[in-house]
Amino acid sequence: MSEYLQVRSNGQITLPAPTRRKAKLNEGDLLEVVVEDDGSIRLIPKIPVDRALAEKYQIDVGVGAKGQREMKRIVVCDTGPLLHLSEAGAVHLLAEMGDVYVPPLVVAEFEANSQGWSLPQWAKEIELEKTARQKVERWIKTNQIDEGEAEAIELALQVHADWLLTDDAAARQFAESLGLEVHGSVGALLWGVAMGHIDDRQVARRLLDNLANSTLWVSERVVSAAEKAIDNLFE
Repeated sequence: MSEYLQVRSNGQITLPAPTRRKAKLNEGDLLEVVVEDDGSIRLIPKIPVDRALAEKYQIDVGVGAKGQREMKRIVVCDTGPLLHLSEAGAVHLLAEMGDVYVPPLVVAEFEANSQGWSLPQWAKEIELEKTARQKVERWIKTNQIDEGEAEAIELALQVHADWLLTDDAAARQFAESLGLEVHGSVGALLWGVAMGHIDDRQVARRLLDNLANSTLWVSERVVSAAEKAIDNLFE
């Protein structure tokens, strides 16, 4: 099936509905753009769990439950993963990653939107420096990113975080453009399986179901890929 697309003045294109349906694309899905040597362009659907699965091959320090070497990291967490993993009963996985830092606005958003939960004791609230606060305000004023995500991204830069955790697609793209490594709630769950912090297949599948039924928006394609990843990790 061939479709013709028009490139608009700002460089944007719109994929026709039949193309999106055939490719099973949903709002928020990621596409990799590949430009071939002859100038032709390919769009390849990418699932945001790919790098999380690769974690089992990239571990440095310490020994995980499955005998893999595990590195303790500096992790900055946005509101989404704190909330969604709490709803799924899997927020404890964040504590296994290393030192978890959150900015003040994320704490406020989490406590305002949670079911009466307080910030976990292992998560440390960190204030932004003055210059960092000014940068956040510029991002917000220019509509580049929302407030909570802006604080989390700038805190990750301030503390030289190894990982930023967010479930917001726009925040992920913005953070990656600044050189940050970004993962989401599904990636955190798969990391927990890969590292042996979840050592039962049925428990892992149940937590994934809980996550899919939480307030997290996640496409059926991502859930299906995560289910297959869990099965592969337990083979």
